[in-house]
Amino acid sequence: QSYNGDSVSITLDTELSGQLRQLAKDHSVTMYMLMNGVFSILLSRYSGQDDIIIGGNVANRHYPGTENIIGFFVNTLGIRVNLKKDLSFNDLLSQVKATCLEAYQFQDIPFDYLLSELDVKRDPSRHPIFQVRLMMDQFHQENTNHFQLDGVDIEPIINTNSAHFDITLSVSELDDQLTFDWNYVSDLFEASTIKRMSDHLINICRSVVQNEHQTLSTIELLSKKEKHQLLVEWNDTAVDYPREKTIHQLFEEQVEKSPYNTAIVYEETSLSYRALNKRANQLARLLIKSGVKVETM
Repeated sequence: QSYNGDSVSITLDTELSGQLRQLAKDHSVTMYMLMNGVFSILLSRYSGQDDIIIGGNVANRHYPGTENIIGFFVNTLGIRVNLKKDLSFNDLLSQVKATCLEAYQFQDIPFDYLLSELDVKRDPSRHPIFQVRLMMDQFHQENTNHFQLDGVDIEPIINTNSAHFDITLSVSELDDQLTFDWNYVSDLFEASTIKRMSDHLINICRSVVQNEHQTLSTIELLSKKEKHQLLVEWNDTAVDYPREKTIHQLFEEQVEKSPYNTAIVYEETSLSYRALNKRANQLARLLIKSGVKVETM
């Protein structure tokens, strides 16, 4: 497991930020719950899986007397959601809310103890149970650059050159705008990939605020530009070729040019141009031997 990291920051416009806050308010959920829902959709689309676990942290200071004590009480929680394609976004949000509230009831259980009880096999190449984390960044929300404690100035040191998880998404709110801060393992992802993921997450946010009743399978992930690229630009495969030659003649010329290049792939099997040409000739000889002629159907 590499811990080399980098960061990308994207700020949403004021309108979309306000729409997301209103959506969370309408459903009586926190911004964390709402972002957990839309982030789960993104991860589901990228992975092709409908069982998603996103890690998160809890302050674990819900007991009286712990709020003013100096110390590290933070515990780790894994929020698991099921994203069936026919599920509506409203239903997904209700599921996330119920899961979070239930998880908060057991936030005192140490994460290491949970791993031990579940007998989770440790793999040094990845974090157990989940590899993606979602956080609400309270520090940026408070717009505080430093703290003071009886003559001692304390300034935060943010290291963006390392990453403890494959991806950590931190959501903060400042001046009525939401910001997505992505921290990621740079040996796994390029900055352009993370920026594209962030754009897709924003597209999902826009889609759900426009229609919160739609099913997960209809939520828009791609932009209009990406759709045009996929459906039009990348399908523009027309090429000019010698009209006086037949298809099999052109194919045999390609065999001569690159005999060992892959010509066809089916499931786990692939054939080179040379191997495919050999099989095609075998089939042709069999057809001729069976009496098949030109124009024979």
